[in-house]
Amino acid sequence: MSRERTYYKIMTAQAATGAGITAFVGDFRHKELTISTTGLGAGDSIVFKVQGTSQEFDTAPAFGSAASTSNEWEYIQIVDLEDGSTLDGDDGVTIATTDAVRKFAINVDSLTFVTVNITTISDTVNTSGTVRLNLYND
Repeated sequence: MSRERTYYKIMTAQAATGAGITAFVGDFRHKELTISTTGLGAGDSIVFKVQGTSQEFDTAPAFGSAASTSNEWEYIQIVDLEDGSTLDGDDGVTIATTDAVRKFAINVDSLTFVTVNITTISDTVNTSGTVRLNLYND
């Protein structure tokens, strides 16, 4: 039996701070992120934070604007698929010095929209981040 799947490229080789595209995830139970970097060197780092909402509106919040009662979103905790540890949404994922490919689960079933935001990047000339979102149901 095949699973219903959808893929989003949240960002591709993004070399600046800011959010990628916003993905509608409301029809899917499982949300898996692949985060990868290129160009990291000694002393370099990049921080990714997952933003999500379960607001009931037909349109996504403005993730680039401050959260408020009319623009509901939060940084979302994720689960590292390597070892099962959780990463606080406010802290995000920091990748430093050496390029990496990391996989995470977004373990909040009620979300309607998500994005990933690069909040810190130390070298915007050589370093970039790519994020893919895999959505599926059982």
